[in-house]
Amino acid sequence: MNQEYQNHPASAGVDPRAQPEGPGRFLAGPKAILSVVSRAKCKLGHYDRSPVGSIVEIRDPRCLSPTERSELLRRLTEFNFVIYQTRSNSSKKTDLGFLGLQLGIGRTDHNFCADDDDISSVQVCQQGDRPGYIPYTDRPLGWHTDGYYYGNRSGRVIRSFILHCVTPAPQGGENAFIDPDVVFLLLHEIDESLPVTLSNPSAFTIPPDSGQPVDRQFSRTGPVFSIDSDSRALHMRYTARRHNILWNPDPRITEAAKCLKEVIEQASRYTVTRKLESGQGVICNNVLHRRSGFVNGDSDAAQRLIYRARFYKRVPGTLPPG
Repeated sequence: MNQEYQNHPASAGVDPRAQPEGPGRFLAGPKAILSVVSRAKCKLGHYDRSPVGSIVEIRDPRCLSPTERSELLRRLTEFNFVIYQTRSNSSKKTDLGFLGLQLGIGRTDHNFCADDDDISSVQVCQQGDRPGYIPYTDRPLGWHTDGYYYGNRSGRVIRSFILHCVTPAPQGGENAFIDPDVVFLLLHEIDESLPVTLSNPSAFTIPPDSGQPVDRQFSRTGPVFSIDSDSRALHMRYTARRHNILWNPDPRITEAAKCLKEVIEQASRYTVTRKLESGQGVICNNVLHRRSGFVNGDSDAAQRLIYRARFYKRVPGTLPPG
């Protein structure tokens, strides 16, 4: 943990040597399924009553007021994500860590492309290993949840993340977000067996990546949907990419995966699309998200730059009743 974070009051009780959270428990039985469906149905009413894409203003991300924190948690409970705007247009990397501490999600994930402080500077890169990965290009990035390549048994389950815009691209670069709870419900309403099929422990496999650290140099097989063993919340592991993913050839899984893709693409009513401006960001419980392609400007000041922090914990207190 960054020394600066350790000095923050919100870091009390956070062990800097703590290991990642454990794997999720597989979705099983009608009781587990009904609990997800019940919570998701409650959420749908919020889309009629509340502007899901409205922005919460934050005066200082290092010191949330009780009102600001309460509003962030309310939106996270209703939609699993919230868009914020810092009044000072602050864009310090450490702001993401402080936000995480104050929301109770603590330790950040140090992934292969993260900077030394565990925060990733997501921007177009021309050198090193990053150009081989789509987030570090200007190409579109399809629907996915973060850390889908780790797998539920890796001990590195990504349950939440924060994106913060330093500089938007002059053209393009919009992000879109949708709550996995809603996707689960929409699938369930089509056919109750579909989300159950996608909770199969061998639904899809990410093959080894020899260019990655040792924890990704072996295949990782797991479900799309599972229940988090600690929070009892739905956890979704998904990518719409067609390469470097092996879906289980079982015809039922093939059909369910096809239906899932269609549901996500057609769920415009529940999807928020926004181009983040400087000082704006998103806090979420690892919802489905995508990014459109973009074009940078000629000057250094016109290069799209997004900071990203990923966490092993879901934001506490954001599981709706059900």
